[in-house]
Amino acid sequence: MGREDLNLLLETHMEMYGKRPILFLDEIQNIEGWEKFARRLADAKYKVYITGSNAKMLSSEIQTTLEGRYINVNVYPYSFMEYLTANHVRLTSISLYATESRAEVLRYFEDYFHFGGFPEGAELKAKRDYLTSM
Repeated sequence: MGREDLNLLLETHMEMYGKRPILFLDEIQNIEGWEKFARRLADAKYKVYITGSNAKMLSSEIQTTLEGRYINVNVYPYSFMEYLTANHVRLTSISLYATESRAEVLRYFEDYFHFGGFPEGAELKAKRDYLTSM
């Protein structure tokens, strides 16, 4: 997908639904020139949510391009202790010495390690389904 294809998204949506879309653009920094597309959308008052995960998304160049037409929100995963708290696991000074509570903490650590500690998915039982549906 290239920058030219981004406009095709808008055209296709207008053709199919006859109205402006609300856009969710994830990892858009992988498309060369995306900043100009985002600026054009901002100038045209589109509702756009842009997410990304690398340092390029934090650069002052992007801030200059969008000139105050954005709100920057940093989202961080839970620490392991926060993950335990979200899953209603109480860790005490003896939790890791007792067989059952140690096994429970290790089970939650495996989940945390394999699926991450993002708040939206912390309490879900089917974490793999949640992650693959995104």
